[in-house]
Amino acid sequence: TSVAASRSVMATGDESGCVRLWDTRLMGSSTASKGMLPAGCVQQWKEHNDYVSAFETSSDGFTLLASSADCTMSIYDLRMAQQGETDKTKVVRRSDDQEDELLSLLVMKRGKKVVAGTGEGVLAVWSWGTWGDVSDRFPGHPASIDALLKVDEDTLLTGSSDGLIRVVQIHPDKLLGVLGDHDGFPIEKLYFNADKSSVGSATHDRIIRLWDARVLQE
Repeated sequence: TSVAASRSVMATGDESGCVRLWDTRLMGSSTASKGMLPAGCVQQWKEHNDYVSAFETSSDGFTLLASSADCTMSIYDLRMAQQGETDKTKVVRRSDDQEDELLSLLVMKRGKKVVAGTGEGVLAVWSWGTWGDVSDRFPGHPASIDALLKVDEDTLLTGSSDGLIRVVQIHPDKLLGVLGDHDGFPIEKLYFNADKSSVGSATHDRIIRLWDARVLQE
């Protein structure tokens, strides 16, 4: 799992739960930074004991969020990290254990809410800056929520392991309908095309399907 944190900084998460920051300007360097880190890696944290499933960043690029199958979310202050802050408590926060795998992640409501899709089909919602327990839980999916895609600040798409793409409203929580069906094959990824007229979905059957996203504006 990876995400661009800024023009030159990229974050990656691996199967062991390690989160790393990479400076792409140093990727070709033969000199490793900070001793044991690989070339180009400027920071690493091992907050999770299971794989990192998804990343999100704040709109200003100063905060990185990572969800994990270990049932927690970690939050990183990238400004403090890049300034060389050694006090870990000023750089890293971690949510309470949700007792359910966190598999997908989105920032919603103009940065005021963070939504995670879980293994048991619940949308877990945090209020920004209150990173302990969730402020809201929206059950209703019969299977895991493996992919999330923002439509607007109030609406998102969920890709579930039951093969359905659902349209969901957040706060007030409401299931608005179904956009598409992959005939029971678990959905892994959801993406918009450039003009947001279509949604692409990828599943375990190795088929990519396109759906008319214009209906989302109706």
